[in-house]
Amino acid sequence: MKPKIFLSHNKKDKDFIVKIANDLRSCGVDVWYDEWEIPPGESLRKKIFEDGISSCDVFFVYLTPNSIDSVWVQRELDSALVHEMSLKDSFLLLYVDNDTSRDRLTMDLKTLNIPEFNNENYLIPFGKMLSKTWNVYSNKLLRQQNKESKIEILELENKILKLNQNSTIDFEKINTLLNSKIFEIDDRNVSLFTLFVDLKSKLADGCNEYQIIKQAQNYLVIEDEDLFINPQYDKFRENYNVSDFTGDLIINGLVEIKTDQELNQFYYLTRQGIDFINHID
Repeated sequence: MKPKIFLSHNKKDKDFIVKIANDLRSCGVDVWYDEWEIPPGESLRKKIFEDGISSCDVFFVYLTPNSIDSVWVQRELDSALVHEMSLKDSFLLLYVDNDTSRDRLTMDLKTLNIPEFNNENYLIPFGKMLSKTWNVYSNKLLRQQNKESKIEILELENKILKLNQNSTIDFEKINTLLNSKIFEIDDRNVSLFTLFVDLKSKLADGCNEYQIIKQAQNYLVIEDEDLFINPQYDKFRENYNVSDFTGDLIINGLVEIKTDQELNQFYYLTRQGIDFINHID
């Protein structure tokens, strides 16, 4: 695949446009040039406005005394402007042959920065046109790839959703797993099942890491007025963090993490988590 550029011009400027077209092709750019694209007997309107402009990545307009007064060039330019607005992308490349022609442009075109492009001033404008064409084409490919990736992700999410809807949740297996997960500090212990049940109200509204840690400490650490000399707090910090208490809950679809605008994380019951709570109550 390669980029394609539409060359809008007046036939009286044919020699210069053919030179541009050949140089573009030698640089790997496909060119829509009317004499190459429109066979005898074909509809000019259809080939230009329906097939030509819409199929190109970039629309090049060469503004000269010949093209400024051309009805066809003006129609092509108007159609390209509409196409550019629909794409919300930089699609137009306007060039003028000299300053005399620039003075004849309409007021709206005079406000634009339109470079000079002619046989004497050729290489730099041509290089910029070539660079712009490939840049627009590359951005178009990236948008298509991003769109395709999003579609693939949505399709995958739908498949997962259907699998979850069609699968039977083994609540007894989850119950056994949570009861077998035991946290211990010295002679104090608590199961993940007990922690989960105690946290259900907080998880329903959304709770933070501190609330989960605090609930576990209520079971595993003897309260002491001076926390800094309580050895059980040191053991707790050395052995456990919030992921120890939430990992299995998340893996089994009982709890999910959500992040707010300030990037704070909160833990919530999922639909499956609510169903599990209703099952054990």
